[in-house]
Amino acid sequence: MSEQTGDGGQAGAGGGGGDGNEAPFWADRLVHAVGAAHVMSENGRALVRPGAPAELVDVMRIAGEVGAAVGIGLGAHNAGGIDVDLSRMCNVLYLDETSLTVTVQCGITVEALEHALGERSLTLGAALPPWSRTRTLGALLAAPRASEASPRTGRFLQSCIGVQALLPDGTEISTRLAPRKATGPDLMHVVLGGRGTLGILSAATVRVQRRQESRAAAAFKLPTLPAALSTARKLIVVGGRPADLAVSGTGTLWLEVDGPAALVAAEVALAERIAREHGGEPVPQTPPPRIKARPHERAVPLETVDSAVLASSLVGDSVRVIAWHPAGACVVDSARAPEPPPADAPALVAALKRRLDPNGRLVAWPGAV
Repeated sequence: MSEQTGDGGQAGAGGGGGDGNEAPFWADRLVHAVGAAHVMSENGRALVRPGAPAELVDVMRIAGEVGAAVGIGLGAHNAGGIDVDLSRMCNVLYLDETSLTVTVQCGITVEALEHALGERSLTLGAALPPWSRTRTLGALLAAPRASEASPRTGRFLQSCIGVQALLPDGTEISTRLAPRKATGPDLMHVVLGGRGTLGILSAATVRVQRRQESRAAAAFKLPTLPAALSTARKLIVVGGRPADLAVSGTGTLWLEVDGPAALVAAEVALAERIAREHGGEPVPQTPPPRIKARPHERAVPLETVDSAVLASSLVGDSVRVIAWHPAGACVVDSARAPEPPPADAPALVAALKRRLDPNGRLVAWPGAV
């Protein structure tokens, strides 16, 4: 099993593979599976672009038979293995405008999905940062980041209510769209957030929202950074749910609110009252400078956001606290490079691999006698 190393957000299974600068000996089999136009070979590895779940199954079967490691995403770069690019699997499969859910293939980008939803006056409703909008849906669900959350919807991962996925042994799973019950393990959460170490997401069903009739933005200047952080935290704790909320290292708080006009006015009034309680004053609302490239980010629990930010000494124009939600927030610093994804599989995955039989089936759960 090979963990994701690029930005595709998920990875598959396998072992070794070929090496050198020639195409691997099994590249012809991949051509038969997905077509010659969708296979590229370089430095002993292959980049494959399946266009349907059946083609992805064939790729995984070939990888298992030849012992090739599989990585998902253009940045996987598995030496002697197979990199799978899901960009061809980018179709909207089903839109339920009554239940407000959409089922899409996981190779679609957030921008493309928002465009498709916008044609029906719908939206994902998540205040995702600019550097996440070019990610695929599979990346957001399999390799979530701390910045992919908002006060209203919480973490984007929570909007997923069903998945279709491929396990390392080639088994396809599809979770039912039904209320959660205590009748066994939740297969959806086997693959969500797992960076592909236990399966590859091929499609997902996520909640959507209708575009709101009114939208407003406001900004408040607080006397100190601790006062700004306390203002934002109290707004979340007392039940304020703006669409977006951010605090800069210079002590300015920004928020955006949408919804029915009465709700928008009430949200802005609540934020102003709490800001004034902390010594703040309304200022002309000007959007903060846009961060284009992905910055360094880390999750901070809501109860310790003040001490965590101040203790880091990361105070200035490059620092913001964004993605506030009832459980915490995200500290981003555009002056620092983002941390690379973990190089090794988690301990649980390593334990699982030791318990797989030659056919890739789990014969003993970690910790079982």
